Amino acid sequence: GFAHPDESGVDFVVGQYLEIEPSRRLAFTWTWEPPDPHAGVETRVEVELREFRGGTELVVTHTGFPDAEVRDRHSQGWQATLDCLETSLGES
Repeated sequence: GFAHPDESGVDFVVGQYLEIEPSRRLAFTWTWEPPDPHAGVETRVEVELREFRGGTELVVTHTGFPDAEVRDRHSQGWQATLDCLETSLGES
């Protein structure tokens, strides 16, 4: 589930793994559950890990949105999630 920063509640996402390449790639479906207004709309997430300048680059691609508003909402969510990951890994 995803807790909202304004404490308005928690939303849940379900999905199914489609592709797993250890240490390289992961692909899965992403579907919000009710009461989310876009519940039931299945999208696809791909996560790729690539060697980059002696480290690892993480590339997240999320496709299949019904409109730009939903895409932008997810873009903001992914950015916040990746920012938290960067902070927890101690990167600047």
